[in-house]
Amino acid sequence: MARLKHSFGDRRAERLRRAIETRGSQYLPESEIAINTGLRRSEQYRLTWDCVDFERQLLTVPQSKNGETRHVPLNSSALAAFLVLKRLSDGKGQVFSTSSPRRWFEPAVKAAGVSLFTWHSLRHTFASRLIMAGVDLRTGPGTHGAQNHFHDLSVCPSGAIPQARRG
Repeated sequence: MARLKHSFGDRRAERLRRAIETRGSQYLPESEIAINTGLRRSEQYRLTWDCVDFERQLLTVPQSKNGETRHVPLNSSALAAFLVLKRLSDGKGQVFSTSSPRRWFEPAVKAAGVSLFTWHSLRHTFASRLIMAGVDLRTGPGTHGAQNHFHDLSVCPSGAIPQARRG
């Protein structure tokens, strides 16, 4: 059976958030970063603290899927999640203490009753939110395609969208 690409709305997102919190509130920042940046799992779990620029509200992905460095604007939710993680660590080395969220994410998805949903679906949810905010991913400075990434848009989804480039 082909895997469907799913994203979800606010009610399903809130159910998943509650299920994650039930598994342990220490996991919330990881999921908040994923849904508010659109990072791939491998990109997120390879991050080091020197990639996070709190002052410029910018994340540097040293090696994206196509091998290039790219920059991801951080919205207030993503910044808050990174700040929580920084307070829980020494702020050096790896941002995340694990290389995968599987141990807690998949049980949380099941507990939330969200079907056909994987970690990568958080990326699709991020892109869907950009589209709903009026950002044209096909013609913007970065797209959801193979070479250009929607992360390169100067936009902060969820809440205020101060620099959204509308198509």
